[in-house]
Amino acid sequence: MSRRFDDLDVPLPPIKPSEIGYHELHRVEGITGADSYERARAVAATVPNIEARFRANPAAAEWIRERYGNTKYVNGQWVDVPGDTFKWSEGWRDVNYEILSQVFTFEELLKLRHGEVIMSEFGEWFDAHHPFLRKIIFAHWHYGCDHDWNRMIDHLDGFRRISIDLPDFEVRVVHTRSINQCAWAWADGFRDLYLDASFGLLFYYKGKHVLTMGFAPCRYGILIAQAQLRQKKGNRFLYHLPKHYLDLGIEILARAFPNEPLWLITGESSVEATRRNYGKLPCSIDAEAAVRITALYDRPLEAYRRGTQKMKQDGRTFVKLHKKSAARKAA
Repeated sequence: MSRRFDDLDVPLPPIKPSEIGYHELHRVEGITGADSYERARAVAATVPNIEARFRANPAAAEWIRERYGNTKYVNGQWVDVPGDTFKWSEGWRDVNYEILSQVFTFEELLKLRHGEVIMSEFGEWFDAHHPFLRKIIFAHWHYGCDHDWNRMIDHLDGFRRISIDLPDFEVRVVHTRSINQCAWAWADGFRDLYLDASFGLLFYYKGKHVLTMGFAPCRYGILIAQAQLRQKKGNRFLYHLPKHYLDLGIEILARAFPNEPLWLITGESSVEATRRNYGKLPCSIDAEAAVRITALYDRPLEAYRRGTQKMKQDGRTFVKLHKKSAARKAA
């Protein structure tokens, strides 16, 4: 779907994980550097023969001539002379996507953007046309993942692996707007859905949204910040689940991100964070609701146990989960 930069604030429908795409993006092995930005520049440097390829393209050559071509005043008029002052490292940010795409693949352009800290014409085009991938990058920035190309690819692969194998159920993914982490879902038809993390995993039963799992990729793994029924009553779909919905959500995320540690929000922290979100508005979390929320997130888990390691993110406390052994499960 083609989108203009000034249409960036138009929310799109929830995404089916199988339709996320970006299969042309790959990990880059052997990248080293003293810090994340040095490693990012090393990723950009894997694009071969950048300036030579750009100059060899007719449209790019004309673009260079118009903006950087040498001229000389001869017989009362300016005329073109051989040569130009164009330098790729300084001038490429002003080149529009239509020209760049004639020379470089999408993966190459994304690598070039990855190695930059200054906005470019391609960067604006990318933000407008690829909001989901852009959201992963923003989540990494917010949750301390640094400028890590391979982590972006690994997490992208994880999003594509999200699935549910139950009759009449399906899952889709939404996210918050721009750099926001805990905010309203930026998805068509879901503007009333608040997410407690950058991404929301939506569960559908017979075509109806019934459950939301708020989560985010971070430097230390996958944060699970929310498990919320869409309706307070009438959730008969729960009888068709093989286990508690929190256990099911954890299982799905663990399967999608097998190499990432899982971190689950604590009950007390969830209550405190929810109350803070109301600000000066009347809060609907009364004592009874607080007990219910705390019991949900602190309940014993089927396949995982809570460890002793905890961390703070966005004013919330998360505890690290550990896979139970077969003997511990049986007990």
